[in-house]
Amino acid sequence: MKILTIKVDDEVYEKFIWLLDHFPSGEVKILQKDTYVDDDAYHRGIKGGVKAVHESRIEPMINTDTLKSLEPATPLHRTPRRSGG
Repeated sequence: MKILTIKVDDEVYEKFIWLLDHFPSGEVKILQKDTYVDDDAYHRGIKGGVKAVHESRIEPMINTDTLKSLEPATPLHRTPRRSGG
């Protein structure tokens, strides 16, 4: 069985739910009904959410990987391709 997350416009919501309700419960189940909240509204709805976002933007990059640190200790050697044949 697959799980699908979709966003349904308010104008068609009731019709869409009606359609889903006509499938056998073993074939289609509504697991959760929520109202869509964009990221901005979500963070504003959490006490201290906006402050946490702003603080994370200025937080120094500690214990992060850089491209240089991801390079292998010894260079990778590749055998050149032979031309012709």
